[in-house]
Formats: sequence, structure tokens, C-alpha cells
Amino acid sequence: MRKQLITLAILTLATSFFSASAFAADVLPKPIESTQPVQAEVEVRVSQAPQVPKDQITSIRDNTSRIVTDGIYVDITYPAQTFVPDFKMELWSVTDNKLISSASGNNQNYDRTDGVYHLIFNHSGYKLGDQFAIILRKADGIINHLRFQDDTPDEKSQLHYYDLKVNTSYQFKINSFNYFNGEEGQETTIKDLTATSLHPIKANLQTNSEKVGLFLQTEDGSPLKKTLVEIKLLDKQGTFSSISDENGMVWLDNSKLTWKFLISFEGKSVKDGANGKGEIELPQSVITGSQKQAVTIPVVFDNLVTNSEITVNFSPVDNTELSTAWSDVEIVITSLKGVSSTYSLNLENNTISGLPDGTYKIAVKGKYATAKIDADSLKIIRGKASINISLKARYTLEVNNDGKRYNFSIINVDSVANKKYKGKESLVFGVTPGESFLIKDNDTGKVETVFIDPKSEEAKFILGTGIVLGGGVSIPHTGVDIPDTSGNPSYLCLGFVLSVMGAVISFVFYRRRKQKCHL
Repeated sequence: MRKQLITLAILTLATSFFSASAFAADVLPKPIESTQPVQAEVEVRVSQAPQVPKDQITSIRDNTSRIVTDGIYVDITYPAQTFVPDFKMELWSVTDNKLISSASGNNQNYDRTDGVYHLIFNHSGYKLGDQFAIILRKADGIINHLRFQDDTPDEKSQLHYYDLKVNTSYQFKINSFNYFNGEEGQETTIKDLTATSLHPIKANLQTNSEKVGLFLQTEDGSPLKKTLVEIKLLDKQGTFSSISDENGMVWLDNSKLTWKFLISFEGKSVKDGANGKGEIELPQSVITGSQKQAVTIPVVFDNLVTNSEITVNFSPVDNTELSTAWSDVEIVITSLKGVSSTYSLNLENNTISGLPDGTYKIAVKGKYATAKIDADSLKIIRGKASINISLKARYTLEVNNDGKRYNFSIINVDSVANKKYKGKESLVFGVTPGESFLIKDNDTGKVETVFIDPKSEEAKFILGTGIVLGGGVSIPHTGVDIPDTSGNPSYLCLGFVLSVMGAVISFVFYRRRKQKCHL
């Protein structure tokens, strides 16, 4: 009986424990009413909290208080293409509303491997919180806009985009960002500034997605500027002509092209083409209408086999001893069918080759000179012809001594550094804007710097006075005159007088000393 009672008690106790645990599982917590996101916390009871090894504790390094002096970095993404468009941007201070610096995107700073323009705006020093604006000042016509994106989302967790067109601005502020350095478990959290080399401002360049560009070039990669080409479409859909721009680009509407077409240029043949013509097949993105950017296709031309050589005879009116850069001219030669080629020549480069026999129209234009051609037509016979051009410098430097005799040298031009210009009549030299000359007056040794101002075509320098009309002048940084006593009687007389005075003073001292000795 006693054993039965003990057994019954044990069964009753076990049943009560089972019921308590089962009901406890049905109890649910009350929901928390809140508009803010809530992070659930689970309390875990353990006998001892786990210890984190000291070598795994993440450290923090804060660099956000520094002044950055190596410039503001901007990376602009553009898918690698044969043609790289150019653009120019300016960096302005929002606080002061002043221009700080400018930077240009072009072949020089475009990374074809990564498809990115790497730009740096010069800045003397910026810090956290500074505000700036970037203005797109110039852009090739094929560029639609530059799309900038904010670094951080707004209060609604949305990122904002800004499409920057010519003469519009994108404003941004120098913020902080975090990155990690070190091995896993031993990382250091580093806080630094945006717009630095570690975190450049980013944008995407968007071109006109309805254009196809043909990049006309020679075998050495030189662009064929102002070149007339003929486009022949498939299935007798027509033929039309187009002229390349200053970059050698022919831009065509994709809607006016067939999926394949022929291109030709009189006087040259397309490399690897048939009968001098090149066959162009459009990319799939253009054919299917999924084109996202302007597409550029290189077209390389070979020169026709010819031994023609045209000699250009220049007749400069002004003195060329100081500079020949002002003699640069562009000669445009056009065939009777309207095909034009432009050649850049000067006094040191005066031949044109590669043109077939025939009759052409010619025109000439000087950048820093007035250029006149003796005839407006050219006839090449058996590969030979000549062109005669007279040149008069637009910018000149006149040196005189106000009607008196002079003796001077130009000491920073190697070809005449040892030459002495002597006379009374004014000397006039042909020069180029931006050039500067060190003029030494050989009679006094005084050296002056004359700068050719682009805003004034005539600079006149008067020796001995330092006066320049139409230019800028400054004394060399030494500030010391360099005397030249050779052949100058005034210096000889001065030396004689000083010698006599020295002799008299010495004699007086000698007499006084002798008198004291007698006493």
C-alpha cells in the first residue's frame, strides 16, 4: 500500500510539471506600438559572458579634422570608345561665390582601361563642411550631360541624381565617410573626407544615344579634319555626303542609316577595304534600338601611292630673328569635287605631299600673321607644284633709343644671344603673343624683360627708360645692373680722378708722419 501511494505521488508531480510547461508555451508577448523601427533584444542568461580577445577589438582613427591641400578629386565614368569627348568644368566656392580653379576632361586624363576621366581641381586647402559648386562650362556637342549622385541618401533613404548641362552647376559639401583597413578581426575603422583621392566625387558622362560617329583617321592615328566622305546605304536607299569636324568625327543620326553601309573618300582608300571603300556594320545595340551612348567607329584611310610634293614659298615681311612661331598658317586645298584637306605649315615646315595630279582651289589663313597667297588655284602636274605666300606679323616688337644711338642684345634667344644691335633707326621684330624677351642695354648693362601682351599687337620698347608701349616690362629679379666699361670714356675718366685723389691723400698722410718723426 505504501509503495502504491509513493508511485501515485510521483505520477501526480510529473503531470503538474508537464502542464505548467505546456501552458507557458502558449503565452505571447504584447505587441509594442511605435512608428520607429524597433530592434528586438533577447536576454540570454549565461553563467559568464564570453571574453573578446584584445587583438580583435576594432580601433577607430579619425582624419576628418585635417586640411586637404592636394586638390578636389572627381572621377567621371564613360564607357571606353574610339573617340573621347572633351569638356571643361570649373570649381567655385559657394560661400564666397568665387572661381577657385578649372579642370578639363580629355584624352590626357582619360583611363581607357577603367573607362574613367580622373580630374583634379587645384585647391589651397579645404576641410569638413566646406561647400563647393561644379559648373560645366564647355562640352563637345555630342555630350548631353554629366550625371552626379549624392554620397548619402536623404531622410527617406533616397539617393538624388543631378544632370549637369553646359552652364549649370552641381553643389556638394565635404562630408565624412568610413573605410576599413587591416586583417579580419583586427580592422581599423578610418574616418576621412570625401572629394579626396580616397573618395572622389563621382559622375557619369552621357552622350547622345541617337548618334553614330565615324572617326576618320590616318594609319598613324591622326584625325582627318574637314574631310568630305560619301556614305552609300544598302538596297539603293540613297547616298549622301558629310564633312568631318575638327576632331575628325562624322556624326550621323542612327535612324538614317541602314544596318550596313559603304564609306569612301576621294584621293584615299579605306584600309582593308574593297575598291577603296570601307564596309561599316553597325553594332547590335544600334540595330536593336538598345543604344545607351553615342557609338563611335574608327575608319582608317591609306594614302594613295603618289610622289607629289608641293613647295610653299614664304616671304616674311618682318624680322624673324626673335621668333618664327608667328608664321603658322593653315592652307586649305579643295578638289574640283569639293573634297578639302587642311595643312598646317610655317617657315620651318613648308612642304605638302600626297596629293594626286589635278587642279585645286587653295586658301590660306594665318593665326598670328596676315597671310596673302599669290593665286587662288593650284595645278599639280607630274607631282610638282608651288605656292607663294607673303607673311606680315600681326604682333611686333619695336626697339629704339628715342632717336639716339643704341647698342643692345637679346640675351634669351640663343640664335642672337651674342649679337649686338647697333644704330639709330628703330628695329621691328615679328613676335608671338605670350613670348618674353630679355633686352640688355650694352652701354649701361641694364637688363629689362619685355612681355608680348596678347591684347596689344604693337609693343614699343625705349632703351634706358624701361618704357614699353603696348607690352609689360619688369627688371630682372637680381635688380643689379651689369656695367660694360669697354670703349666707354666716362668710366676711364672716373677711374683717373679716383686714382689722383688716392695719391694726394696718401702723400698728405706721409708728410704728417715724417714731421712727427723729426719732433
